Amino acid sequence: MKTIRIAVLFAMVQLNAAAAEHYLIRLAISIDEAPFRERVQSLLSRELRKLGDVEVSDQEQPQTDLTLGVTGFRTNLKDGTDTGFALSVIVTRRFPLSLDPSEKWAQQLFGKQPLQILESRLYDDAPANIEQTCTGIVAHFDVEQLDYMRKMYILPRSVFISPPAAPVKP
Repeated sequence: MKTIRIAVLFAMVQLNAAAAEHYLIRLAISIDEAPFRERVQSLLSRELRKLGDVEVSDQEQPQTDLTLGVTGFRTNLKDGTDTGFALSVIVTRRFPLSLDPSEKWAQQLFGKQPLQILESRLYDDAPANIEQTCTGIVAHFDVEQLDYMRKMYILPRSVFISPPAAPVKP
């Protein structure tokens, strides 16, 4: 009976901890035309926040989990007619280095912790479809990147840094 109680308690702790986890996502937008850049940034930020377990930042921070980089431009005919847009999306993270001092060579070689490219995609569409495209970018990011992280980081990172609890006596 004690075993069942402990298992139920452990499952409840895992569910609560997973619900409390927030992933810090850096949104890096590189678009020359200011109104288009602001529109893309607004749409992507809004869609990311809708996910519920994501915090969005425009600055690199030590605790950043992933960077969603977007480069884009509007496409026009020679006469200036707006025909649409193109967005290049790249997902990166800092390459995880162990705490083993013998692996500091990578930081010395690159000058900082190297980036790992997880994914890149190219989107193009008509001007009226920018909202649907941004929704699709975040939906794909959620399924391909965040779902994986949610499965890997069942407990918040702070749990792994905390000192171990005293053993429970039977």
